[in-house]
Amino acid sequence: MTFVNYLRTLSILRFKKSLQLLPLGRHREYTPFIILCHGRTGSTLLHTYLNSHPAIVSSGEYAGDYIKKAKGEMETHYFKNHIFNAHPKPIKAVGLKFFFRYSDYARGETCIRELREMSSLKVIVLSRKNMIRTVISSLIADKTGALSYWGDKHQLDTKDKRLYVDTDECIRELKKMEEERNRFDEIFQNHQRLYLSYEELLSEKGLTLNKVQRFLNVKPRILFTLLKKQNPEPLSQLIINFNELEKALNDTPWQSMLYQP
Repeated sequence: MTFVNYLRTLSILRFKKSLQLLPLGRHREYTPFIILCHGRTGSTLLHTYLNSHPAIVSSGEYAGDYIKKAKGEMETHYFKNHIFNAHPKPIKAVGLKFFFRYSDYARGETCIRELREMSSLKVIVLSRKNMIRTVISSLIADKTGALSYWGDKHQLDTKDKRLYVDTDECIRELKKMEEERNRFDEIFQNHQRLYLSYEELLSEKGLTLNKVQRFLNVKPRILFTLLKKQNPEPLSQLIINFNELEKALNDTPWQSMLYQP
Protein backbone atom coordinates (compact mmCIF):
# COMPACT_ATOMS: atom_id res chain seq x y z
CA MET A 1 0.00 0.00 0.00
CA THR A 2 2.89 2.37 0.73
CA PHE A 3 4.25 1.96 -2.80
CA VAL A 4 0.77 2.46 -4.27
CA ASN A 5 0.32 5.65 -2.25
CA TYR A 6 3.74 6.81 -3.39
CA LEU A 7 2.70 6.42 -7.02
CA ARG A 8 -0.61 8.15 -6.37
CA THR A 9 1.12 11.04 -4.62
CA LEU A 10 3.64 11.38 -7.43
CA SER A 11 0.96 11.39 -10.12
CA ILE A 12 -1.17 14.04 -8.34
CA LEU A 13 1.83 16.30 -7.66
CA ARG A 14 2.91 16.03 -11.29
CA PHE A 15 -0.64 16.79 -12.42
CA LYS A 16 -0.75 19.98 -10.35
CA LYS A 17 2.74 20.97 -11.45
CA SER A 18 1.75 20.57 -15.09
CA LEU A 19 -1.31 22.77 -14.48
CA GLN A 20 0.95 25.54 -13.21
CA LEU A 21 2.79 25.52 -16.53
CA LEU A 22 -0.36 26.37 -18.46
CA PRO A 23 -0.47 30.11 -19.25
CA LEU A 24 -4.25 30.44 -19.59
CA GLY A 25 -7.33 29.86 -17.47
CA ARG A 26 -6.06 31.21 -14.16
CA HIS A 27 -8.24 32.58 -11.37
CA ARG A 28 -8.36 33.82 -7.79
CA GLU A 29 -11.82 32.47 -6.93
CA TYR A 30 -10.44 29.56 -4.92
CA THR A 31 -10.60 29.23 -1.12
CA PRO A 32 -7.51 30.74 0.55
CA PHE A 33 -6.49 29.08 3.81
CA ILE A 34 -3.76 28.76 6.41
CA ILE A 35 -2.94 25.91 8.77
CA LEU A 36 -2.35 27.88 11.98
CA CYS A 37 -0.38 25.88 14.52
CA HIS A 38 2.65 25.28 16.67
CA GLY A 39 5.45 23.16 15.29
CA ARG A 40 5.30 19.42 15.97
CA THR A 41 1.49 19.29 16.09
CA GLY A 42 0.85 17.29 12.92
CA SER A 43 0.95 20.17 10.45
CA THR A 44 3.15 18.26 8.00
CA LEU A 45 0.79 15.31 8.26
CA LEU A 46 -2.23 17.49 7.43
CA HIS A 47 -0.28 19.34 4.72
CA THR A 48 0.63 16.10 2.94
CA TYR A 49 -2.94 14.81 3.22
CA LEU A 50 -4.25 18.00 1.61
CA ASN A 51 -1.68 17.88 -1.18
CA SER A 52 -2.96 14.43 -2.15
CA HIS A 53 -6.14 16.17 -3.33
CA PRO A 54 -5.86 17.28 -6.99
CA ALA A 55 -7.81 20.49 -6.31
CA ILE A 56 -5.79 21.66 -3.28
CA VAL A 57 -2.40 23.36 -3.27
CA SER A 58 -0.74 23.46 0.15
CA SER A 59 2.61 25.26 0.13
CA GLY A 60 3.79 23.99 3.49
CA GLU A 61 6.29 26.25 5.28
CA TYR A 62 6.89 28.38 2.19
CA ALA A 63 6.74 31.67 4.11
CA GLY A 64 9.09 30.64 6.89
CA ASP A 65 12.40 31.57 5.27
CA TYR A 66 11.05 34.97 4.23
CA ILE A 67 9.64 35.75 7.66
CA LYS A 68 12.86 34.80 9.46
CA LYS A 69 15.05 37.04 7.29
CA ALA A 70 16.54 39.82 9.38
CA LYS A 71 17.45 42.10 6.50
CA GLY A 72 16.15 43.12 3.09
CA GLU A 73 13.14 45.06 1.91
CA MET A 74 9.78 43.80 3.11
CA GLU A 75 7.02 43.22 0.60
CA THR A 76 3.72 45.00 1.08
CA HIS A 77 1.64 42.07 -0.21
CA TYR A 78 3.80 39.01 0.29
CA PHE A 79 1.00 36.42 0.36
CA LYS A 80 -0.94 37.99 -2.49
CA ASN A 81 2.19 37.93 -4.66
CA HIS A 82 3.57 34.52 -3.77
CA ILE A 83 0.84 32.27 -2.36
CA PHE A 84 -2.61 33.62 -3.13
CA ASN A 85 -1.81 34.66 -6.68
CA ALA A 86 -3.66 33.40 -9.75
CA HIS A 87 -3.86 29.59 -10.03
CA PRO A 88 -5.18 27.23 -12.72
CA LYS A 89 -8.97 26.90 -12.62
CA PRO A 90 -8.98 23.21 -11.49
CA ILE A 91 -7.40 24.40 -8.22
CA LYS A 92 -10.16 25.15 -5.69
CA ALA A 93 -8.19 25.78 -2.46
CA VAL A 94 -4.75 27.30 -1.85
CA GLY A 95 -2.90 27.66 1.42
CA LEU A 96 0.14 27.09 3.59
CA LYS A 97 1.29 26.47 7.13
CA PHE A 98 1.64 29.45 9.45
CA PHE A 99 3.24 28.92 12.84
CA PHE A 100 2.25 30.89 15.94
CA ARG A 101 5.96 31.38 16.58
CA TYR A 102 6.33 33.49 13.42
CA SER A 103 5.04 36.37 15.57
CA ASP A 104 8.48 36.45 17.22
CA TYR A 105 9.87 38.02 14.03
CA ALA A 106 9.33 41.57 12.75
CA ARG A 107 8.28 40.29 9.35
CA GLY A 108 5.93 37.87 11.04
CA GLU A 109 3.84 40.69 12.47
CA THR A 110 3.61 42.31 9.03
CA CYS A 111 2.48 39.00 7.54
CA ILE A 112 -0.09 38.53 10.29
CA ARG A 113 -1.60 41.91 9.48
CA GLU A 114 -1.83 41.01 5.79
CA LEU A 115 -3.52 37.71 6.56
CA ARG A 116 -5.94 39.29 9.02
CA GLU A 117 -7.02 41.78 6.36
CA MET A 118 -7.99 38.91 4.02
CA SER A 119 -11.67 38.57 4.88
CA SER A 120 -12.06 35.48 2.68
CA LEU A 121 -9.18 33.64 4.39
CA LYS A 122 -10.18 30.43 6.15
CA VAL A 123 -8.17 29.37 9.19
CA ILE A 124 -7.56 25.75 10.15
CA VAL A 125 -6.43 25.90 13.78
CA LEU A 126 -4.45 22.73 14.39
CA SER A 127 -3.33 21.74 17.87
CA ARG A 128 -2.05 18.76 19.77
CA LYS A 129 -4.07 18.00 22.87
CA ASN A 130 -0.99 16.52 24.50
CA MET A 131 1.05 19.72 24.68
CA ILE A 132 3.94 17.99 26.44
CA ARG A 133 4.30 15.71 23.43
CA THR A 134 4.64 18.85 21.30
CA VAL A 135 7.46 20.16 23.49
CA ILE A 136 9.29 16.82 23.65
CA SER A 137 8.90 16.20 19.92
CA SER A 138 10.41 19.61 19.23
CA LEU A 139 13.37 18.89 21.52
CA ILE A 140 13.95 15.52 19.84
CA ALA A 141 13.83 17.13 16.39
CA ASP A 142 16.39 19.71 17.51
CA LYS A 143 18.63 16.97 18.86
CA THR A 144 18.42 14.54 15.95
CA GLY A 145 17.66 16.83 13.01
CA ALA A 146 14.93 14.39 11.93
CA LEU A 147 11.78 16.39 11.18
CA SER A 148 9.68 13.70 9.50
CA TYR A 149 9.45 9.90 9.33
CA TRP A 150 8.71 8.57 5.85
CA GLY A 151 9.63 4.92 6.30
CA ASP A 152 11.64 2.38 8.25
CA LYS A 153 14.97 3.71 7.03
CA HIS A 154 14.21 7.06 8.68
CA GLN A 155 13.17 5.57 12.02
CA LEU A 156 15.52 6.33 14.92
CA ASP A 157 16.24 4.04 17.85
CA THR A 158 14.75 5.12 21.16
CA LYS A 159 18.23 5.46 22.66
CA ASP A 160 19.10 8.10 20.04
CA LYS A 161 16.04 10.16 20.97
CA ARG A 162 16.30 10.06 24.76
CA LEU A 163 17.01 13.45 26.32
CA TYR A 164 17.20 15.45 29.51
CA VAL A 165 14.43 18.02 29.91
CA ASP A 166 14.89 21.35 31.68
CA THR A 167 11.71 21.35 33.77
CA ASP A 168 11.53 25.14 34.21
CA GLU A 169 12.01 25.70 30.47
CA CYS A 170 9.35 23.08 29.72
CA ILE A 171 6.79 24.86 31.90
CA ARG A 172 7.66 28.24 30.37
CA GLU A 173 7.16 26.75 26.91
CA LEU A 174 3.78 25.27 27.84
CA LYS A 175 2.61 28.64 29.17
CA LYS A 176 3.85 30.46 26.07
CA MET A 177 2.02 28.03 23.80
CA GLU A 178 -1.25 28.75 25.58
CA GLU A 179 -0.66 32.51 25.42
CA GLU A 180 0.08 32.35 21.69
CA ARG A 181 -3.02 30.31 20.98
CA ASN A 182 -5.22 32.77 22.88
CA ARG A 183 -3.65 35.75 21.10
CA PHE A 184 -4.25 34.30 17.64
CA ASP A 185 -7.81 33.43 18.56
CA GLU A 186 -8.35 37.17 18.96
CA ILE A 187 -6.44 38.06 15.79
CA PHE A 188 -8.60 35.82 13.60
CA GLN A 189 -11.85 36.09 15.55
CA ASN A 190 -13.67 37.50 12.50
CA HIS A 191 -12.53 34.73 10.15
CA GLN A 192 -14.08 31.35 9.49
CA ARG A 193 -12.13 28.90 11.62
CA LEU A 194 -12.01 25.14 11.89
CA TYR A 195 -10.50 23.68 15.05
CA LEU A 196 -9.02 20.21 14.94
CA SER A 197 -6.34 18.21 16.70
CA TYR A 198 -3.50 15.93 15.77
CA GLU A 199 -5.17 13.21 17.82
CA GLU A 200 -8.33 13.50 15.67
CA LEU A 201 -6.22 13.11 12.53
CA LEU A 202 -4.99 9.79 13.92
CA SER A 203 -8.12 8.35 15.55
CA GLU A 204 -10.83 9.71 13.22
CA LYS A 205 -8.86 10.27 10.02
CA GLY A 206 -11.67 9.86 7.49
CA LEU A 207 -14.22 11.95 9.38
CA THR A 208 -11.68 14.68 10.17
CA LEU A 209 -10.32 14.96 6.63
CA ASN A 210 -13.84 15.06 5.17
CA LYS A 211 -14.62 17.92 7.55
CA VAL A 212 -11.49 19.79 6.41
CA GLN A 213 -12.30 19.30 2.72
CA ARG A 214 -15.86 20.58 3.16
CA PHE A 215 -14.48 23.57 5.07
CA LEU A 216 -12.22 24.33 2.08
CA ASN A 217 -15.13 23.99 -0.38
CA VAL A 218 -13.64 21.09 -2.31
CA LYS A 219 -15.26 17.80 -3.19
CA PRO A 220 -14.30 15.29 -0.47
CA ARG A 221 -12.25 12.30 -1.51
CA ILE A 222 -10.00 9.74 0.15
CA LEU A 223 -6.71 11.42 1.06
CA PHE A 224 -3.43 9.72 1.86
CA THR A 225 0.08 10.37 3.14
CA LEU A 226 3.44 8.61 3.26
CA LEU A 227 4.24 9.99 6.71
CA LYS A 228 4.44 7.79 9.80
CA LYS A 229 4.46 8.64 13.50
CA GLN A 230 7.95 9.52 14.71
CA ASN A 231 7.93 9.09 18.49
CA PRO A 232 5.40 6.43 19.50
CA GLU A 233 7.24 5.50 22.71
CA PRO A 234 5.86 6.41 26.16
CA LEU A 235 7.32 9.68 27.42
CA SER A 236 8.90 7.77 30.32
CA GLN A 237 11.15 6.09 27.74
CA LEU A 238 12.08 9.31 25.97
CA ILE A 239 12.75 11.59 28.95
CA ILE A 240 15.82 10.71 31.00
CA ASN A 241 14.68 12.73 34.03
CA PHE A 242 11.04 11.72 33.73
CA ASN A 243 10.53 11.52 37.52
CA GLU A 244 11.86 15.05 37.91
CA LEU A 245 9.49 16.40 35.28
CA GLU A 246 6.64 14.42 36.82
CA LYS A 247 7.30 16.13 40.13
CA ALA A 248 7.58 19.59 38.55
CA LEU A 249 4.21 19.17 36.81
CA ASN A 250 2.40 17.90 39.88
CA ASP A 251 -0.96 19.66 40.35
CA THR A 252 -0.73 21.42 36.97
CA PRO A 253 -3.15 21.05 34.02
CA TRP A 254 -0.38 19.27 32.10
CA GLN A 255 0.43 16.50 34.57
CA SER A 256 -1.91 13.89 33.06
CA MET A 257 -0.36 14.42 29.62
CA LEU A 258 2.79 12.68 30.80
CA TYR A 259 1.01 9.33 30.66
CA GLN A 260 -0.98 9.81 27.45
CA PRO A 261 0.10 8.55 24.01
